[in-house]
Amino acid sequence: MSAEISSIKNTVLIVDDDEQLLELLGEIVQDMGCISLQASTIAAARKCLAENKNISVLLFDQALPDGNGLDFCRELKRSRPETLRILITGFPETQVALTAINDGEIFRFITKPCTAENVQLTLREAMERFRLVQENQRLQAALIAGNEELQKTNMALQQALSNSVRLCFDLLDHFDHVLASHSSRVAKWATAIGKTFQLSPEELNSLEMAAEMHDIGLISVSRSAHSCQQLGWNDLSPSQQAALHAHPKTGSELVQFLQQKGVPEIILAHHEWFNGNGYPNGLAGDRLPLLAAILAIPDAYDEVPMERTDAARFIEDNLGTRFHPEVGRAFLRILQDRPEMAEREREVLISELEAGMKLSCNVSSASGVLLVPKGQILTPKLIHYILQHNVSDPLTQRLFISV
Repeated sequence: MSAEISSIKNTVLIVDDDEQLLELLGEIVQDMGCISLQASTIAAARKCLAENKNISVLLFDQALPDGNGLDFCRELKRSRPETLRILITGFPETQVALTAINDGEIFRFITKPCTAENVQLTLREAMERFRLVQENQRLQAALIAGNEELQKTNMALQQALSNSVRLCFDLLDHFDHVLASHSSRVAKWATAIGKTFQLSPEELNSLEMAAEMHDIGLISVSRSAHSCQQLGWNDLSPSQQAALHAHPKTGSELVQFLQQKGVPEIILAHHEWFNGNGYPNGLAGDRLPLLAAILAIPDAYDEVPMERTDAARFIEDNLGTRFHPEVGRAFLRILQDRPEMAEREREVLISELEAGMKLSCNVSSASGVLLVPKGQILTPKLIHYILQHNVSDPLTQRLFISV
């Protein structure tokens, strides 16, 4: 992260009528080395903006005593378009958040309750975006002929995009670790299939990005409905089924802000079938985007409640009906040639930890301190370390290992 992000030039205006939260957020901003300005009403915020021309980020609550935060945001979009706006809200109302993001009214939203780490990550992304936009404007205004400088800026923008994708994935992991691990495996397989079809680097990048976030729309579905769906659709109510059928469209809309070509279209179509019996649009044959057809196969392979051998047979049995035949053949060949890619994960109890196991999740204390990183091979010493922490500060997370 560049030095400019944490410099005193970055000023954050926090608008919230909760005095305790206002004080806490102010301390977080100051800990980042930035100036913290605070207001409890829209009127006070307007006055603060009039007196301070260098505010880079506005952190605001949706419900304020003298008006709606989003209405205030629309006002600032016209008068202060350069200021990045971040909404603080309870569990996200999907339609409200989607409308605000797609209309360019907010840069991102943070859900309550929020950790200091999540607030800092989001603020850093906003400050980096603010810096890059300012830098781009400076370069364009000066009509600098140096293509190398522009290329560096574009690379930095691409890195900011990657960081945004990573943050979305982290949010998905926070919502449901099993779902995030599934998305990670699907991305690995989809990329391997894409290389078989000699996709361009841009197409491979879009495919990998879409695979990592293909189920982001499920954050709008209740956890209970998602859990029932993993056991089968028969136990779901009509409204729950409708919500699950809508998640490709919701996910497609959520990733529009990334402005990455092809990603929303891939996510929208990843539950379409080759014979046209899928959803949401019943696309079939040549109308089905190839990249979505690629994503659909490892998604189904990893999600069906079967052993890997039976899951592979399930893919083979459904070639030409549910799955694109040529894509399916490429996937089955990859499984045969690279059996290590069939790795998945299993949930374990702390008492079941054994030396030699490979963690597929970070192990953190209840207060959020990282104890053992994901991917670590457990040793007797590490297991003892985890057990000791569990005695003094009991772990509240679920534990997963690769199998």
